[in-house]
Amino acid sequence: PTSVTAEVMAYDLTTSTALRVTNDTQFDRDMSVAPSGNVIAWAKCPTSTSPCDIWQAVKADGVWTASQVTSTADPETFPDTNGTLVVYGGVRAANATSSDIYWKPVAGGAESQLARVGEQRNPNISANVIAFEGRDLLDASPNWDIYLYDLASPQLYRLTDTPALQETLNDISVVGTRVRV
Repeated sequence: PTSVTAEVMAYDLTTSTALRVTNDTQFDRDMSVAPSGNVIAWAKCPTSTSPCDIWQAVKADGVWTASQVTSTADPETFPDTNGTLVVYGGVRAANATSSDIYWKPVAGGAESQLARVGEQRNPNISANVIAFEGRDLLDASPNWDIYLYDLASPQLYRLTDTPALQETLNDISVVGTRVRV
C-alpha cells in the first residue's frame, strides 16, 4: 500500500506558478506564510501521531530553501512567522506537564522562550507582538484566555479574563501602533 502525505507548495500570485517546496514521506502540516510571502513555516512529523519539528522555507532570488528550525524529541506545534521570526508552541522534557511559547530568528540564532505557569498554545505573530492562548493553572477556574507579548518592551498583557468562557485566537495584525486580535 502507498501512503500519501501532505507537502508544502508555494503558489506565486504574480506569475501564476506553483512550486513544490518539500518532497518526502513525512507529514507537513499547519503551514503559515509571512506577510511578505517570502517565508513559510510549518510542522514536519515523521508519522501522523509522532512529535513534530518546526521547519521553514525562505525565498531568495526566486529559489525556496527549506531548513529545520527545531530538532527535539519533544512535541512542537502551531508555527507562525512574521518573516523575521518563527514562533511555535512546544513542550520540553524538563517541563513535560505544560506547553510554552518559543521563537527563533529566520536567519538563525538561539531559541527564546516565554515560560509561564500553566499552558500556552497557538502563537500568532505580527511585527514584534506575539498573541497566544494561555491557561493559568493558578486561577480559581482555569480556562483559555488571550495574551499578548510585546517582544520590544518585553511586556506580557492578559487581554481576556473570562472564567466561564474558553477564548480562542484566530490571528493578529499590527499596523502602526494598533494591534488587532
